[in-house]
Amino acid sequence: MSALCSRLQPLASPTLTTNNSQTERYGAFLNSDAKLVEIGQGFCGTVWAEEATAAEPALVVKRADGGPGRSLQNELRMHTPILDAIRRYCATKGNESNRTYRQHIQNGQVEPDMRINIPFHVAFLDPSSSDSWSKLLPRLPDGFTACEALISERIPPMPLRVRELLSRHYCPSLELAAQMAQDKANESCLVRPYLGRRRLGQQPGDSNGLRRRFFSLRNFALHMEQMEQLTLPVKVYAVAMAEALAFLLWVARVDAGDVEYVLAPPRAEEEQPSPAAGHDRHLMTEAFGRHDLWILDFDCCRELEMSAAGMRRAAECFWRNDPFYPRPGAVSEKDRDMWHAFEDRFLKKSGEILKEEDWELKELPGMLIRIIREGRDAWAQGGIIN
Repeated sequence: MSALCSRLQPLASPTLTTNNSQTERYGAFLNSDAKLVEIGQGFCGTVWAEEATAAEPALVVKRADGGPGRSLQNELRMHTPILDAIRRYCATKGNESNRTYRQHIQNGQVEPDMRINIPFHVAFLDPSSSDSWSKLLPRLPDGFTACEALISERIPPMPLRVRELLSRHYCPSLELAAQMAQDKANESCLVRPYLGRRRLGQQPGDSNGLRRRFFSLRNFALHMEQMEQLTLPVKVYAVAMAEALAFLLWVARVDAGDVEYVLAPPRAEEEQPSPAAGHDRHLMTEAFGRHDLWILDFDCCRELEMSAAGMRRAAECFWRNDPFYPRPGAVSEKDRDMWHAFEDRFLKKSGEILKEEDWELKELPGMLIRIIREGRDAWAQGGIIN
C-alpha cells in the first residue's frame, strides 16, 4: 500500500511531501489537462478538483480566495503536527515495522480500531509558485490568479445511490428529487453528521420555491432524527468522534477549533477489508454502504495549552463548532444516551492516552467535561431541539 500521509517538509516552494508516491501523484496531477471544477466553497476559500474517477486517490486544490481572518498557512501548520501525532501515537500502540500499524500510520488512520481518517497533504503553493500555477491556472475559469493554495487528498464523494437516497428523503420538492441527485453540482456529496441537533417537523414538499432552488447535497447536514430514520449507527459515530477529540486534544495538542467531520466512502484502495487488520475497520450500513468518518479543515485550530485556561478554550471550541458532537443536558432520553456514550468514551480514551503523564494532565479531561457541562446554558442556542 502506498504511503499517503508522510510528514511534510519545508522544501523549496511549493512545499512538497518527501513521499515518492505523493510526489509522483502531484506530478501527474499538474501535467493533466483536465479542467478543474469547483466542488466546495467556504469562508476560507474555494475547493477545486478534476471530476471523480475510480482510479487512485484524487487531489484537490484549496485556494485562499475567501474571506479575511482564515489562513491556509495556519491549516498547514496545524495539519502537519496532527499527521506527525498519528505516527507518534501509533508507534506507542505497536511496533511500527508491523504491517497493520504501518498501514494505519501512513494512511492518516489514528489506529486500527478507531474509524477516523485525515486527508493527506501533498503541496503548499504561494503566489510565487510559478511552475505549478502555470499549469493549474489554464485549467481554472478565466480571471483566476495565483494565490496561496493547498494541494491535498480528495475525500471520496458519496456515490449516486446515496445521493438518490438523500434526495428522495429530503429534497423539498418531490418532483425534483431525482433531478437533484443527478445534478453535476451535487456529485461532490459529503455528509455532515450533526449528532448535536434535531430538526423536527420538516417534511419533503413543505418548502416554497425559494428553498427548492437552494437544495444541495454538498456538505449535506444530516440531523439526529434523519440519521435515526436512515437507521445509521449514531452511537458508533459518537464514539468515533469522542476518540477523535481525545486524539486531537491530548496527542496532537490542538484545540480542535472548527474542525469538520464528514461521512464518506473509504479510500479507493481500502474498499476491501484489510487482511492485516484481521477485520473490516470500515462502517457498513444499508443506507450508505461501506464508509468512514473523516476529519478536515484545521485552519482555525490553535495549539492547546495544558492548563485550566486551555480547557476553557477547548470547551469554547466544543460549543462554537457546528453541532457534530452530542450535547449534554438534552431533554430526550435518546439524546442523553448519546451524550453519555460520547462522554464515557472520551474520558476512557483520554485516560488511555494520558496514563503515563503527571496527575495534573490526567485531571484535564474531567475538568474539560465539567466546563462543557457548566457552559450548556450559555451555548445552548442552536443545540438539540427536543
